[in-house]
Amino acid sequence: GATNGTGDSRLTFRLPQMLHVGTRYVLSRQTSLLLSFRWIDFSKHDVYDLRLSGPSLAAIGAPEWRTLYRGFRDVFSLELGLETAPTASLKLGGRLRAETSAVAESSVTPRQVDAPKLDLGIGATLRLSPRFGVTLGYAISLLLPRHAEANDFTPQSYTDCVQSGFHLDVCEPARLGRAIPTAAART
Repeated sequence: GATNGTGDSRLTFRLPQMLHVGTRYVLSRQTSLLLSFRWIDFSKHDVYDLRLSGPSLAAIGAPEWRTLYRGFRDVFSLELGLETAPTASLKLGGRLRAETSAVAESSVTPRQVDAPKLDLGIGATLRLSPRFGVTLGYAISLLLPRHAEANDFTPQSYTDCVQSGFHLDVCEPARLGRAIPTAAART
């Protein structure tokens, strides 16, 4: 008979950690130079572990365990900024930031696209009272081009695995979660 494909699932992944440090150098009474560094430990967030269970799922041939490879790596950024306060109630600032990509070119897929970035931001804070202020800001990011011709993902790998009778060596890309569509093109 037909089944409705119901069952239980559990998705496990590790959240990244972040370290952000910075310094301010006072150039004059109104103006400061800012420098900051940030590290995000995305390499710990590079795999989803998906576990499925239930008789209905087994009846339709759903795999009990799937690894969904993401191929993430750590992200580093460096930011340089300048702030000035022309009046006691107004502060103006601008920042330039360069950041590495969490996704290597070989790990770009339709569901995970990232690239090295350059950001330019400007902002202003108007202090209306000692307890109330309004801040406005605008930033623009430039993502550098990615070329994903050489890719870690091979959609044909799963079919090859099944056709081999689940031979251990042939099924390695499927076991690692890399038997999914690629973005083998320019992004």
